[in-house]
Amino acid sequence: MAEHDAVSVVRGMLEAQRDGRMDDVVAHMDPNVEWRPLTRPGRALYRGHDGIREMHDIDDQFLGPRYMTVEGVTVADDGTVTGHGQLVQRGDDGEPSAVHYEAQCILEDGLIVSVETRKRGGE
Repeated sequence: MAEHDAVSVVRGMLEAQRDGRMDDVVAHMDPNVEWRPLTRPGRALYRGHDGIREMHDIDDQFLGPRYMTVEGVTVADDGTVTGHGQLVQRGDDGEPSAVHYEAQCILEDGLIVSVETRKRGGE
């Protein structure tokens, strides 16, 4: 897959997630995708399109309103595609809390098969 195409797939998925368009999120993903998110207790693993939708529903229920930016997407020498930006959500004290994130994605045949999100830059 060309580097430009891989960047477009990951950017499209992250922008769809930012906008809450779950049909578009999973359209960028393999049916057997695995996602290990940043904000879960024990960093649970979500599998498949239904698991990704479940993760989004849990975020809506427990995290409430949030705002996400997509600031950039890069491709490493090993082919891993990493998107990064900022997530602002209600903190434990009720005040807005910002986290800089990165989403490391692995693609096969033009679809995302693995995502792992984490805090960016050792935050």
